[in-house]
Amino acid sequence: MRRMVLLILILLVGQGAHAQKAVNPRQAIEKNPGDIDAAVEHLGTMLQDRFRKNIYAEFDDGRISRPNETIDYAASRILSLQRMDKLSVHDPLVKSAFTYQFLTAISDPTRLHEALELYERLPVAHTADPTWRLIRARCARLMDLPETLELYEQVAKDMAGVAPSEEVRKLWQANRDEFNLPDYIKSAWRKQTTSFVYDAKGQDVPGAVPPRGSVLPLIDLAGAVGTGAAAWETALSDLPNASPKLIDGLYSQAKKYGDLPWLDGRGFVNTKLALDRHLLTTPGADLTALRQVQEAGYLRDAAKQTDASDPWVLLRRYPWSVSAQTRLLKSAQRHIFEGKPQSAYRGFRDVLRHAEDKVLREQAQVGLWVSLAQFAEPGVVARAFEGVDPEATWPWYGKREKAGAIKAALVKTAAKPPPPPTLDSLKLHVVRLPPAPPGATNQLVFNVNLQRHGNRLLASSDGQLVMYDAANPGRPVWQRVQRVNIPNGNKPAPGAPIAGAGARLILPLLDDKHVVTTWGGTYMSERPLVTLRTSDGKSVSTADPHGPQSRYRYRTTSSPAAGDGNLFVPQLQQPYNSIFGHPEYRGWGEVALSCFEEDGLSHRWTRVYEVAHTNMISSLSRFNGVVPAVSEGAVYFCTNDGHVIRADARDGELEWIHFFRPQTNDGYSLPASPRCLGSRPIVTDDKVICMAKFTGYVFALDKATGRRIWRTPILRGHEVLGVHGKNLVVVGANALYAIDIDTGKMRWGRSIVEHYADGFQLPRSQMVGSSIYCGTKNALYRFDADSGAMQESLDWAMDGEVPMTFKVSGGDLYVISDLPMSDAVLKQELVDYHTVVYTAGRHREHAPPIDLKDGGKLIWRDSMLICIKDNKLVWSRFVTNQKVYQSRLSERGGKVSMSWSAGRSGASAVYDAATGRLESMQRLRVPKAIKIGGE
Repeated sequence: MRRMVLLILILLVGQGAHAQKAVNPRQAIEKNPGDIDAAVEHLGTMLQDRFRKNIYAEFDDGRISRPNETIDYAASRILSLQRMDKLSVHDPLVKSAFTYQFLTAISDPTRLHEALELYERLPVAHTADPTWRLIRARCARLMDLPETLELYEQVAKDMAGVAPSEEVRKLWQANRDEFNLPDYIKSAWRKQTTSFVYDAKGQDVPGAVPPRGSVLPLIDLAGAVGTGAAAWETALSDLPNASPKLIDGLYSQAKKYGDLPWLDGRGFVNTKLALDRHLLTTPGADLTALRQVQEAGYLRDAAKQTDASDPWVLLRRYPWSVSAQTRLLKSAQRHIFEGKPQSAYRGFRDVLRHAEDKVLREQAQVGLWVSLAQFAEPGVVARAFEGVDPEATWPWYGKREKAGAIKAALVKTAAKPPPPPTLDSLKLHVVRLPPAPPGATNQLVFNVNLQRHGNRLLASSDGQLVMYDAANPGRPVWQRVQRVNIPNGNKPAPGAPIAGAGARLILPLLDDKHVVTTWGGTYMSERPLVTLRTSDGKSVSTADPHGPQSRYRYRTTSSPAAGDGNLFVPQLQQPYNSIFGHPEYRGWGEVALSCFEEDGLSHRWTRVYEVAHTNMISSLSRFNGVVPAVSEGAVYFCTNDGHVIRADARDGELEWIHFFRPQTNDGYSLPASPRCLGSRPIVTDDKVICMAKFTGYVFALDKATGRRIWRTPILRGHEVLGVHGKNLVVVGANALYAIDIDTGKMRWGRSIVEHYADGFQLPRSQMVGSSIYCGTKNALYRFDADSGAMQESLDWAMDGEVPMTFKVSGGDLYVISDLPMSDAVLKQELVDYHTVVYTAGRHREHAPPIDLKDGGKLIWRDSMLICIKDNKLVWSRFVTNQKVYQSRLSERGGKVSMSWSAGRSGASAVYDAATGRLESMQRLRVPKAIKIGGE
């Protein structure tokens, strides 16, 4: 009893006075620490004095952006009393306290995980309490959870009955419109919850255990095989007694049936891989007859071959043939000496999965270790030796060697990385971008990427590639510009540079001699890859998957990924009726993967994945920016439009495809963020972690099958910085998050700065070792990657210039300035462009130009703010907002005001009319401005 009183005393005692009345409720609680009834009475007074009794009015707002300390104190203690069983969960105070805590948490991007925990902790998942039903449904809707439709329909069903009391009847009447959804809305929600990964209700749900062993119980055989499904099920359900010829016949039919669909409709898995996994679940002795049948079949087919086909092709057909395994082993051994460790690893792994012969298995295992050591981190190579007796001997350079000695030779001692640089140790380099020439693609400067290799620094944006000397980035070494928006047609104006390589949110490959990138065109059939000389930017070679006589048109959507001397680029393919004809499927296309030789860009192969259809008209902006990952002989890429694909890097064969919901424009879901640029898939030992462009959702798939393991339900990220320890570090709108890669649970979240305005946060952050570097217009911040704690901050010292993005490279800090590089020719081109080609009446921007009293003109052109006077460019500045609706531009008292909004979000900025210098930036509806540069 004494312990209980002490617990209640600790719970209820607080500090400070919060109420303005003569009797302070908190003081009353402190005077009676063991009186639960008095505590509840006073806590209820504290809660209801400042929180509306009609909790549904708060739900209509959807957010509580300015928490009240008194209410927060009362709500948290009321919920504590409920967890101690001192208050009923059905008490109106508990409902109000929960609502306040939930709406407060969900209003803060760094506390979204707290809102989800509150929702999941609610002990009323199947309650008959009508009030809790309404609260739970509204909470699910605000978080866009999969059970939202089910909860809404249950409330609507309740409302059709007889209310248990007059109070409930009034409650239903006041909220009836919210839950009486029209049929088309319910149909849209139901489709989302049954067809796509984000709202899965079947076996593929958050926290699902990846399938172990056979995957056939999860396969829709009837949907794929049709009337032959019964024969498949009969043969595969009783392997010891099944006919080996019948099993071999299933492999021969695999190509006919293509890929097998999951029962939940969320992807496909390669038929041969599914058969392999199923057969590997049976004892080896049961496969003896099948091995004999496949050996005979392999020898028969190999004798008929007239060309030296790739050995892995026949192994897919006859995986249990010892001759096929021997041939693939020799091929993999050659790949090691040819500098193709990824392909070699895949070959050795295939032999190990199927071979029974001890000699083959030993050679394949050593080959796997050797190939893995050529591309994997030392820790990964070391883990490949786990479970192996260090004293056991293995074949090694013509003799037998102990496993411990082989491991010592292959596992390199990784040099201890230098500690992350402190902010005051960094040497600042201000980099100025050339202004985008007239007719160039929109220069969205919040998408600028910076890469450094040796003495070269490459800046890539929507419409430009600009190369600098890393030691002295004062002026570009060379520049390539993409020109598409030309007034007199789609061809460049006379004398203009040829269409160059635009990064289009894509990271080019940069080395000592070359830059390999996509053309970044806006039309089909443009060349997908180009190699430029690092020294001068001149084109060295270009690539195209098909010649001019092909009736297919391709659009490259990604940056190239390198592996084994090859380059891999995802594409969109559209078939035409003829060389000059119309497309067969207007507005629709298919996802493809092309492989090119890295040296010379000769085309090697292109695979088209017919199961990955897409609406190209609405998907092109999503597709731009796909970044593949090459790992252990496989290529992984997320199309951003609803597909994650794993393909064999040797020939592009589809191994699995996973479907997800890319973006919802139903008018009810949260709007997509143009600042969410997606992420390259992160491949771990057993997972593939993805964040699709615009959605900001992070989800993990089983590496072997593509089945979803987890998804963060409500987090909205902008970019994934990488993995630190067991945490995935994600940057969002003024927020940092750490997500446990095993469970998908958010471990911590924190704000970057106290106040946030759209465009105030710099778009690119960076993780170096255990430090995270984030920037705003005011300062650069360094956070600890383990805890999210801020370690230090440093104001920019750029003499009136404002940063657009930055990169930490060793001891150097490169910062893109909002002040464009001065160039007389470009200045005159901009003046001519806006005074002659596009006059004020024909200007295409949301905000029309402004005529100044001194005869000048202010023009907001894409991402530039320009002042022109007497046919001369007075000044120009880059601005960091995307094109949005409801934009405003005005000038008063020597100050230029710019505002923009998109839905609930929006911001405004103030510039000096004489110089264009940014003076302040703030959120719309927030009166206090965030000062720039300490002014």
